Amino acid sequence: MDNGNSLVFWGVNPGYTVGGQFTEYDSNREIVHEGKFINCESPTYRVFKYEWNNGILSSDLDQLNFPDTEHKDSSTLTITLNNHSNESLQFNEFVSRSNSFRINGTYTIPPRGNAKVQVVFRPDTASNISDTLTIRAKGETHAVAHQISVIGKGYGYTGTQSRIETTDLQAFPVPFTNRIKYQSAAENNRITLTDLSGKIVWQREHPQKEGHIDTNIIWEGIYFLSAYRTDGTVNHLKIMKISEN
Repeated sequence: MDNGNSLVFWGVNPGYTVGGQFTEYDSNREIVHEGKFINCESPTYRVFKYEWNNGILSSDLDQLNFPDTEHKDSSTLTITLNNHSNESLQFNEFVSRSNSFRINGTYTIPPRGNAKVQVVFRPDTASNISDTLTIRAKGETHAVAHQISVIGKGYGYTGTQSRIETTDLQAFPVPFTNRIKYQSAAENNRITLTDLSGKIVWQREHPQKEGHIDTNIIWEGIYFLSAYRTDGTVNHLKIMKISEN
């Protein structure tokens, strides 16, 4: 850290809901700050320290209430982020517990200015969904964070299908838990599994026409299984992972 201290996040194993302890040490290896998250589900060892309640970053709304939205569609609401410092802030990332809420794009908030930010709700289940978005922004001398509550309701997904298929691509079972099988009638250069943000969470080059995907390390939510055929066409399937419980 800039002050010579070290910050350690001890991490959490996937599937555990306890843990997430973080510790800050000074240059003499003495503990100066320590804490532990409750119901922490992040399978990572990365940690960042941000300023909280510092009056630098704020928003015009503390809570966004989205209209009821069908699971295959999305709703968008806008908030205003305010920069109370004398330097530009670059919104660079957000953190949430679910895959249903997200912020697309990057935003620069000018000194003593504001920026309109679009928050997208794409429900991954037919139920009431609530979450907290932690918005992170950085300037030349500041790394700050701000939180807003987000609430929405998804509808239209029954979860009764045992198989989803196109002409050339099949996947089952659907919904799936920790393993899914695929079958393709065509030769493929690549098969990928991506989340709603477009991030590839699994891929296989030159796959066989039949195979399986171990999905125990990805979170519950909506994913796209895509088969990139040797003739240049692409087949997509929208599938859903649910909890084993």
